[in-house]
Amino acid sequence: MSNTSTMTTYFNSENEISKEQYESLKENSNSIGVLQQGEVSCPVTVNFCCRIEIPPGFNRDSTNFPEGFGFQFDLSNIRCYKEPLLATASVPTCVGGEPLECEVVAGYAVRVCGSSTLLVNAPLFAIEPGFFNDKLPARGCCSSQTPVDDIIAYTCNPAPCTQDCVTDITGGFVSWSAVSDECGEYILVVSEITLAYAGCTTD
Repeated sequence: MSNTSTMTTYFNSENEISKEQYESLKENSNSIGVLQQGEVSCPVTVNFCCRIEIPPGFNRDSTNFPEGFGFQFDLSNIRCYKEPLLATASVPTCVGGEPLECEVVAGYAVRVCGSSTLLVNAPLFAIEPGFFNDKLPARGCCSSQTPVDDIIAYTCNPAPCTQDCVTDITGGFVSWSAVSDECGEYILVVSEITLAYAGCTTD
């Protein structure tokens, strides 16, 4: 396998950032963030990988690669569930009696479950343009769906998440690599995003 070129786009929740800024963002996000009284958020990392096939007779734009590439993340299939965290507490009994050791709910872990999907597309051009010229590219695409099942927060609030689980993409990157091997030409796409808990809808 030989990579002819690789380009990577880093971003936060607002816009494109540098690699150094992204590494700093990841380092800082590893510390627990306080949401509100009785809640803390823990970052969850989701990874993606897919490949855009380049059919015979077509090529990517080698001069402006990866200009014209587009990508979107879908988080609509993610739900949150609260799992009780048990602890032992001593409960007093009658005078002179031994205290009772009882299991009590000390708090709740918020588990984020479901899947996240990355959709990527890229402009492809005919090597020998026919009716359409090289200013009107076709587009190749690929998608990657990644299961999500991790603890994203801890809370004291017992109310269950009844509807929306609000997760924010605090940062991530998408990397495109133009590859040529015995299987032909394709674009390898590797991506990572960091999810943060922002709360959930309760009754």
